[in-house]
Amino acid sequence: MIILTRQEKQILEKELGSQVIDLEKEISFLKQEIKKARGKGKPRGIPNPANLKPYGPGEENKNAKLTWEIVNEIRSKATGGKGESNHIAEKYKISRSQANRILKNESWIDQNFHPS
Repeated sequence: MIILTRQEKQILEKELGSQVIDLEKEISFLKQEIKKARGKGKPRGIPNPANLKPYGPGEENKNAKLTWEIVNEIRSKATGGKGESNHIAEKYKISRSQANRILKNESWIDQNFHPS
């Protein structure tokens, strides 16, 4: 992009006359066309509701790696030993912090579970 000072623009207008004004109009027109084209994308269809699984807590989340059955199994086998969250994380392919949150009932919250 070329930016001209006011003085440079006046010199060009004297030498080239109306050609500079025509170029400015053309540039302005092209910029507007580009803006219009950006707003138009490939039309997206209406998603099929049968394929949609809403985001939500626990199993309701479409990206969930665990189920309530697995979470309850993790909690029932928990001994509170050192490195337990590392073992759980590796086994179920979740992060260590997520494993800790499950064991502390901070994630996948079960009102009937009370961590020891």
